[in-house]
Amino acid sequence: MNNFFSFDEFPEYKKLRESQPYIQNQDFIPVIINDIFDQNETKHILEAVENFPSEKIRIQKWGGQGVFDHIQISENIKLKIQDIATKAYGEELILAEFSVVKYSPEYGYEVKLFPHYDTRPFEMFVLDIQLKTNEDWGIVVEGNTFNLLDNQAILFSGTQQMHWRENKKLSDNAEILMIFCWLKHKTPRPILETESSLMLDRQQVLQKETKILSDEILRGSV
Repeated sequence: MNNFFSFDEFPEYKKLRESQPYIQNQDFIPVIINDIFDQNETKHILEAVENFPSEKIRIQKWGGQGVFDHIQISENIKLKIQDIATKAYGEELILAEFSVVKYSPEYGYEVKLFPHYDTRPFEMFVLDIQLKTNEDWGIVVEGNTFNLLDNQAILFSGTQQMHWRENKKLSDNAEILMIFCWLKHKTPRPILETESSLMLDRQQVLQKETKILSDEILRGSV
């Protein structure tokens, strides 16, 4: 286990993790990247968010999350994101998906993000870019908390590392605007069914240990 990660707060998760086979990139040390966009690029994205029809924002009720589906962002910005992630990882990564999301109590639901891994058919890294926020809300990757600044990003393995947001009640006027970018290897690496089963076990244990629960656990199905 990489010494960067500490699981003292999560003894049940630590016990489970140590009992399981190693998963590729589970110990990848997240990379913080500064100054992602220049002023014009930031303006372009924020204008796209401001002009996005409010009735088309898809609300994730389980987390107080508004998703700006199919928002238009320039191809140059997408290529820049791909290049930044590739340089941070040290191998070529291909941008496969991206999503602009705002967390806010204004949508009428509790704002939370429970421990999870990204379910994808291939191994994928995630570049989380913080566009604009008025309140700190730590991103937790395998037990380590990171508080991003605006125009700062974190790269980690979304499919092989457990991640969530700190268990905190946000203020009524909190707004956290993010771009989530999923990147795959140039030659895609399929996720094995056995690996998915291991990650699901980790997710279930961590949700119970952190008490940040998904709807499935709240309904008692796991």
